[in-house]
Amino acid sequence: MLESRSPDLKKGGIHIGNVIKEKFLESGLSTAEFGDLIACQCRNVHRIFNREHINSDLLVRISMALKFDFFSEYSNYIQSDISKEIRIEIKIFVPEDDWKPENICKYCKINPARLNTLEK
Repeated sequence: MLESRSPDLKKGGIHIGNVIKEKFLESGLSTAEFGDLIACQCRNVHRIFNREHINSDLLVRISMALKFDFFSEYSNYIQSDISKEIRIEIKIFVPEDDWKPENICKYCKINPARLNTLEK
């Protein structure tokens, strides 16, 4: 069944600094304005753009300043990763002629509601 593990965000995952930089550039804010909104000096704003990881308190301030939920980037990544693992599990454990929702749920021990979130 599915293993409990931390997602490897370095391999095809999220570089949060790049995402923040993209949203910052779209915002039209100056570096000084952005720095003031997140209580950060201008020179440190550019360091944020290079970070692969960031602490959650700072990410909350950045989310509020740029009016974007950066935490959703992680949630979407996790959901996508889980969906991929479930699809692999279905292909391994469920005979192809048995790919009916009720059989998939039985073989993989997943809630039927989860099937709606899986990509085809």
